[in-house]
Amino acid sequence: MKVLFLTDGGKKSGFGHITRCIGLAQGFFEFAKKKSYIDFFVYGDKSPKQIIEKEIEKKYRPRFRLRFSNWIEKAKYINPIKKSDIVIIDSYLASKKRYFDIHKTLKTANPNAKLVCIDDYNRIQYPPNSMVINPSIYGDKLKYPKGKNITYLLGKEYIILRKPFWKVPKRRIKRNIKDILITLGGIKHVNFIKNLMWFLIKEYPQYNYHIVGAYKLGRLKNNPRIKTYSNLTALQMRNLMLKCDLAISAGGQTTYELARVGIPTIGICFAENQLLNLEYGEEYGYLKYIGWYNQKEIIKAIKTILNSLNYEKRILMNNNGRRYVNNNGVRRIINKII
Repeated sequence: MKVLFLTDGGKKSGFGHITRCIGLAQGFFEFAKKKSYIDFFVYGDKSPKQIIEKEIEKKYRPRFRLRFSNWIEKAKYINPIKKSDIVIIDSYLASKKRYFDIHKTLKTANPNAKLVCIDDYNRIQYPPNSMVINPSIYGDKLKYPKGKNITYLLGKEYIILRKPFWKVPKRRIKRNIKDILITLGGIKHVNFIKNLMWFLIKEYPQYNYHIVGAYKLGRLKNNPRIKTYSNLTALQMRNLMLKCDLAISAGGQTTYELARVGIPTIGICFAENQLLNLEYGEEYGYLKYIGWYNQKEIIKAIKTILNSLNYEKRILMNNNGRRYVNNNGVRRIINKII
């Protein structure tokens, strides 16, 4: 069985689409009854190359090929489409026309082949006889168009996690906060992160801060309370999450990994497509959403929330995260596709 992934991501935009596709690729290797051969196309810089390759277990690497290409605009990817049994697209950049062109090429070459589209917010109209997955906590709340023989997999039953997050040891909630994880996605908001960190080390000098991302932090890097990390594998990220007592996070795919691990999280919105993740994370009780990164007094709002998160509230947030984000989303998706 030949599976083609078409996705995008990199240093500036973050790795959310890529990590979802990795989770599904791992699922095909683990759960598909037939042997899977995977072509993995990424539109973007090559910064995630090392991480993607590390996520694929050694025994599966001969059946996994990674390529970086502008598949969104150029036609170099046509031959892999023609040879595929399943094409999975996860992108905010690809146009409606590109989806329909890919679908036509796929079905002309193999009428039994399947197109799978990952969509967070009912972004565009998708081709008939395709499958649309919204792997979000709110996915089943959106009104997708009916008809045209589209199969929809929507909501928390289909949340995509990478393999190390399928089985997570139960964490112990400490009475006192000691370690805080900062994970805010791509590098384009470095000024916000600098301002945030200067504020936190002034207000809470007793905490240890773990910043995920290749940020140039200047003098902040000399502070012994601050550690920075980049190019973490899913297993390394999971283990860092298990070490930390609280997270400050953007509203992307990482919010589901945090919920699965059970870290009480303060959420900040950096893009429109993150908003529903954060609002519903608050509604389901595993996250406290405080607003947009560019709102006045947003950093001070963190102090209010942080001070309010006592031991009992953090236990409740831990339990809610593990309750609503389970480990079976990838298996369910693979079963539905094949």
